[in-house]
Amino acid sequence: MAMTISTHNGSKVAREHNIRNPKVVRKEQHIQQDGKFEIWKDEKPKDAYKRIFGQAVEDYNAKQKRADRKIKDYYSHICNDSKKHPVYEMIIAIGDRKNYKDGTIQEETAKSILREFVDGWQERNPNLELIGAYYHADEQGAPHAHLDYIPVATGYKRGLEVQSALVKALEQQGFTYGRETEQIQWQRRENAHLESLCLSRGIEITHPRIEGIKHLDTKIFKYRSEAIELHDELQDMELELQTCEHFMNIAIEEEKKAQEQTEQEQRNVEMLREQVSELENNKRTLKKELSDYQDILDKKLAWDFDKRFCTARVTARIFEHFVPIAEELHLFYNYAQLDDSSGRVVLCSPQSESELLATALAKAKRLAEQDNRGNSLSPKPRR
Repeated sequence: MAMTISTHNGSKVAREHNIRNPKVVRKEQHIQQDGKFEIWKDEKPKDAYKRIFGQAVEDYNAKQKRADRKIKDYYSHICNDSKKHPVYEMIIAIGDRKNYKDGTIQEETAKSILREFVDGWQERNPNLELIGAYYHADEQGAPHAHLDYIPVATGYKRGLEVQSALVKALEQQGFTYGRETEQIQWQRRENAHLESLCLSRGIEITHPRIEGIKHLDTKIFKYRSEAIELHDELQDMELELQTCEHFMNIAIEEEKKAQEQTEQEQRNVEMLREQVSELENNKRTLKKELSDYQDILDKKLAWDFDKRFCTARVTARIFEHFVPIAEELHLFYNYAQLDDSSGRVVLCSPQSESELLATALAKAKRLAEQDNRGNSLSPKPRR
């Protein structure tokens, strides 16, 4: 039983979808979460641009005298160019979902053909650098493969010597503009190559849209051919529409996340305000407690000072009271001698013993009477 093949080419690339990023595919209802998919080749576009065009960018910047003419990031430079696309994608498939259900073709056979198509890509397309190849058998339709590539054209006199340009890249592969564009010619060749791989395994391919119309009137045949091309363009537009919807869903989710983050940030700000208010209250409380403790400390220090000062004054006054007595006793000691015959102490000074003791006792008595009468503790100046 014959079946169809398809090779759709477009400029919308969804790498996160192709590599089955869980954050992306869990929101896509047409994907079976436990389905089968394989990553045959994967390189981030930005990394690929550095690898492919890095040397050309360095050579170009080295010739520039003005800093504003230098290219810092060629990938971003192409992304910002409305006339160019940084990466293109071809989606290839064999048969439809019915062919796999009724056993017309086995999934492993189709996968091996698609893998062989991918393995020979770079040899057939030296100017289309393959950076991604992804096999998907986990969607509702037939198993298929996504091929992401970057067009690489050389020989430019202005700008970079090597640039990302699809038309010139296809021209350098031998496709020239004529009745059909370079891209349509190239796509027909890729479709024919996929058909040859199927035929080599005994799989018959049919083209229902053009069979049976070759003997129609020329004008009708022309209209039918144009209708077929429009149909192909419509399919490409439908594919791009699906991709746009995919990116739109991603944008909606990102907007929701941003809104949630904003709400969370507002809650965090309110929490911080409450914490600041609480800290200010604690600060006022601590300042009051510190002031109370300072008052208590000042009073205690003042009391200790008064106590020590009074103690020092009393000690000094007692000292002053008994200094004269001590002096008199000192004089007594200096002028006293022991009489060996009688065993008594006798004075050697002109003063008699009775006079010296009487003088010391009189001074002590006078000082004691002054304290009893409440006189000032300050000692009288000594003569």
